[in-house]
Amino acid sequence: MNACNVNREQAGGGAVTERAVFAPAYDLMRDASGWTIVLDVPGATRETIDLEVTPERGATVLTINARVPSRGAPEGGAMLVQEYRVGDYRAAFRLPADADAERIEASYDAGVLSVRLPVSAKAGPRKIALSRD
Repeated sequence: MNACNVNREQAGGGAVTERAVFAPAYDLMRDASGWTIVLDVPGATRETIDLEVTPERGATVLTINARVPSRGAPEGGAMLVQEYRVGDYRAAFRLPADADAERIEASYDAGVLSVRLPVSAKAGPRKIALSRD
C-alpha cells in the first residue's frame, strides 16, 4: 500500500468516525490490444468495489474506490493489539486518448482487482484522402 489519508464521516447526525484511505499498490501493463491495471485491494468484496469513468478537465479518468469493513474486538472482548490497519482504497487513472472507455472490463479474485482497458478501434492507422481544390 502507498499513501494513506483519513476520511471523516458522520453517520445520520451521529458521531464522526475516521477511516483510513490507501492508494493501492498496482502494476500497469501494455500490449498491442490495450492496457491492464492490476491492483491489490485486500479485504474488499465485489459488492464494495466501485469503478467509474468520468470526463475531467479535458481527459477521461477511471476512478476506483473499494470499501473495506472495519474489524473490531469480538463481542464481549477487547482489542489488545491492532497492528493490521483497515481502510478503504482509492485510485484514479487518466486514460490514454486511444483507450476505449466503453469497453473497460474488470474482475476481482482473492484481493486482486484486474482492469482491462482496450485500445479503441478508431485509434488505428487510417488513410487520409486529399481533397480537390
